[in-house]
Amino acid sequence: MIFDKISNLNKYKGINKNLDQVIDFIAANDLAAFPDGEHKIDNDNFFKKINQACFNLEDAPYELHKIYADIHIIVDKKSEFVGFRPKDELEHSELINDDPEHDVRFVKDEIKNTIHLENDKFVLFMPGEGHAPKIKNGFENVNKIIFKVKW
Repeated sequence: MIFDKISNLNKYKGINKNLDQVIDFIAANDLAAFPDGEHKIDNDNFFKKINQACFNLEDAPYELHKIYADIHIIVDKKSEFVGFRPKDELEHSELINDDPEHDVRFVKDEIKNTIHLENDKFVLFMPGEGHAPKIKNGFENVNKIIFKVKW
């Protein structure tokens, strides 16, 4: 997991070629100007701009991915909390849904660690890192972009 300011994204170039392409895309575009929906960057990478309802802390599920890393960026003036836990701490969690076609597995477990995601920051979760986005921080919903980076 990497949590940092969007202005520091360039520091993370060189980790993965697809991540480099997404970082260049973020730097070259006004993310808030994109309409809601799914948008393709290239054959391996895409993003979804969505206005999402937020969860109460006790209702937030964890997500796990095998193929794609996620970059979460808030594009309005709101914020959210994002829970995170190592994969091995979630191996015996209650399975909610396993959807290999969309590279996502949802599990339910206690939220133990959170970060506060605001519109000047990003969080990157590598494949296998458990994360629980969309936890309420005084807002019922947030407008955000989730980049899917093929790892």
